Amino acid sequence: MQLIDSGTVLVTGCAGFIGSHTTERLLESGRRVVGVDDFSTGAIVNLAGCLKHPNFIIEECDLSIEGSADRVIAKHRPDVVVHLAGLVDVNAAEEDPLRNQRLNVRMTAVIAQSAAQHGVRRIVFSSSAAVYGDSTEAMTSELSDTRPIGNYGKGKLECERMLKKIAADSQIEVVSVRYFNVFGRRQRPQSPYAGVLSLFLEQFQTGRPATVFGDGFQTRDFVAVEDVAVANTLAVKSTGLKCLTANICTGRSHSLLDVLAILRRVFPYAPQYEFYPARGKDIRHSCGDPEVAAKALGFRSSITLEQGLLSMVQNGDP
Repeated sequence: MQLIDSGTVLVTGCAGFIGSHTTERLLESGRRVVGVDDFSTGAIVNLAGCLKHPNFIIEECDLSIEGSADRVIAKHRPDVVVHLAGLVDVNAAEEDPLRNQRLNVRMTAVIAQSAAQHGVRRIVFSSSAAVYGDSTEAMTSELSDTRPIGNYGKGKLECERMLKKIAADSQIEVVSVRYFNVFGRRQRPQSPYAGVLSLFLEQFQTGRPATVFGDGFQTRDFVAVEDVAVANTLAVKSTGLKCLTANICTGRSHSLLDVLAILRRVFPYAPQYEFYPARGKDIRHSCGDPEVAAKALGFRSSITLEQGLLSMVQNGDP
């Protein structure tokens, strides 16, 4: 597998949880990076290191405003667009389907069309394991059925299909990366992207009982955000990818009780957990097959769940 190490990368949502880590990794790899964010959910503090880097440019911009995407892409002429911006609040997507359609589906379409028009070589699109819905398979592969159970997953699947058509009808390449349960530093429990791990950690750190919805035996494939940033960088740099869809996961699942046991070792005097009824659209089990990403991108996760959690504790997260 060959890698392309030159060219400008435009990262939408650069100040967010995944976006800031991806921006850092791209800069470390020697790329020039144009970061775009409207700071509605992202935080400028997440970019503290990037702002000092000579190869980083920041554009404060709301890409959902008509003409904004075209202006930014025409101005900077990136080689690759990594599209991470959008509505990340799954509950908000259910409560306001039109907002989900505007910020996730429509904005992706506008960015893709502008990218194709201005000669962008590749789009890396942040998709989600939510496209699979509540799969009954022990390990979900890219060939598994896609049956999203909420508006967020439906929107991501619609974007994937739209981007495949754009790739088929133009010279642009598309890599859709389906993130499983991403966790790590900068994942604030107050943010709409907050995952169960950041919420658990905050509860342990503040001496409150951890809140478990369901019996705790539900499982997830937890992938560290630093690994996700590596995968995104490889998706930017790898050659020979006309149209690729790849799970970004570890291939290992852990129950919520496994997570709590790890945190209990760090916080032995924390209160006992509190159990509440399972929520209606919660997925019972989720585990991704990592082989496509390994073969096409050369990506395998390297950070274990315990290592990632300890890093969050040591770095003062959340």
